[in-house]
Amino acid sequence: MSKEVPGYTDDDAAADVQAYLDEQASRGVMIAQAVTTVTVQNGALTVVFDPAKTGADQAALLDVQPDKNLARFAGVPLGWATKEAASIRSRVQRIETSTVDGTSTGTASAAEIYRLATGLDLWR
Repeated sequence: MSKEVPGYTDDDAAADVQAYLDEQASRGVMIAQAVTTVTVQNGALTVVFDPAKTGADQAALLDVQPDKNLARFAGVPLGWATKEAASIRSRVQRIETSTVDGTSTGTASAAEIYRLATGLDLWR
């Protein structure tokens, strides 16, 4: 986990990730439009998708995703080299995603997301 940010809570981290996903949804990104819940608890960012929100069935919506691990999509805000992203990482060590029926759609660590985005080790 990144260094704790005083006053920054799990709810703040969830709201920041939700804001990113809402922005993507407003731009027409279907997978973001399918998000039903975003929570942070015990170091886990959990994002649940409901393909029916987009009018698509689960197989069709997931088939059009370039990366089948939706945790890497949901975790994008953790990968930035910004103060805001560091705040989120102070609360989140892992990302877990699923559909509303409980089917896993991927997991990733905050360190993995950061490494994918920056090419750097999070603990440097």
